[in-house]
Amino acid sequence: MNKTTGILILLLIAACAPSGTQEDILGHSTPPAGEPITEDFYIYMAVKTGSLGLDSIGNYPLALQYIDSALSLNAKNPEALRIKSELYLLLDQPAEALETINLCILKTPPEAPGYLIRAGIYLVLNKRDSALADYYRAAGLDPSDGRIWEAIGYMEFDRGNKADGCGYLKKARDLGYLPGNSFSDSLLCL
Repeated sequence: MNKTTGILILLLIAACAPSGTQEDILGHSTPPAGEPITEDFYIYMAVKTGSLGLDSIGNYPLALQYIDSALSLNAKNPEALRIKSELYLLLDQPAEALETINLCILKTPPEAPGYLIRAGIYLVLNKRDSALADYYRAAGLDPSDGRIWEAIGYMEFDRGNKADGCGYLKKARDLGYLPGNSFSDSLLCL
């Protein structure tokens, strides 16, 4: 099925929803009657369909169709580009994930989440130096995000920089991201 056919099917499904309901004939959520289908709706459906952020397995190809529909309305939507990149990773397509997140980083104002995702992709591609550089970029954009400092801490440990690694793990803990008696602090920073 091509992109246009997918969009037409989604619009048809939405049009077939009984009036006054929030679900279509397949049980998918739809915007309230009379309201246009927006990129936010497609993003919501991609997250819901792909079960992103949950431990369950989702329908990633369908979620990708929803994200493509959102991007057809706004090709520079950073949230949609980040989700599309994550979906490609879940579909074991790291090259496509990297290409998509690079578009996000180039087309939108700098944001930490884009660099965090790209760092994760670089780790999958075994490009550790590039991953660490992106973690540092993300930390510069959002120094209050403890998960960034945790990642930097572990990467510095991996590079043999125990003192720096402990410092970054402490910073993550101080920001409330790691519990004070965490496994990482107690074993790595003795």
